[in-house]
Amino acid sequence: DSPGSLAVNAGAYGTVSASQPGVTVERGISIGQGGSLALNLYGPQGNFAGDGNSVDDGTLAVAGRGQTFSLDGSLTLGALAGQLNLTGVHVGGTGTIVQVGENDSTTFSADTSVGSGVHVQVLGGHVDIHDLATFKGTIGPLNTPGSPAMGIFGQVEIFGPAATATSAHMNTTTDLLSLFNAAGQDVGDLQFGGDVSGVRLADVAGFLAVNYGAASSGVPIGNHVVDLPIAHVP
Repeated sequence: DSPGSLAVNAGAYGTVSASQPGVTVERGISIGQGGSLALNLYGPQGNFAGDGNSVDDGTLAVAGRGQTFSLDGSLTLGALAGQLNLTGVHVGGTGTIVQVGENDSTTFSADTSVGSGVHVQVLGGHVDIHDLATFKGTIGPLNTPGSPAMGIFGQVEIFGPAATATSAHMNTTTDLLSLFNAAGQDVGDLQFGGDVSGVRLADVAGFLAVNYGAASSGVPIGNHVVDLPIAHVP
């Protein structure tokens, strides 16, 4: 196509390394059957445009050196073991990562930042956030405020300083989860969308787990800040 860009418009099986100044992945990419697609961004930015993109039983790995990976439309990790690994990039745009299967995983590395326009819908599997301070995205469905913020088979795993939290508050007006250490210092915030009444927290060895259960988890519906207990899992 135009100089300095690479368009990948079809299903990818095997590994493709795109080391061009800009990378555009357009509508219709499908990764499956254990295949993998590696996008190495060395130029100004990459772009993942349009709906209908999927990773099902395969891996999409995006790496850079501070470049922007602009996510527009939807990127779905399907019912099988889909993996999305984001390393060293800024994830921008107004798109949605939809994670469906219990064996799916998305990893935001410690040197990856996420913009406020990005939604991550965690219906199943786990999403790993290694630096909550640079994650400004929303956990929850897009434009469906009445739906649960997460699926009951999904989990967000928080690493780094935020994993040291000993207490948490949920603002049920803004759906913002704030985490505090033993000294009462704010060590991280996580924005949710949708119904937060089932959000639960657990201190697991090495990370803080965010799950979704029944509304009886202790978060009442109302316009105020409530305390969330953190369960300790040996």
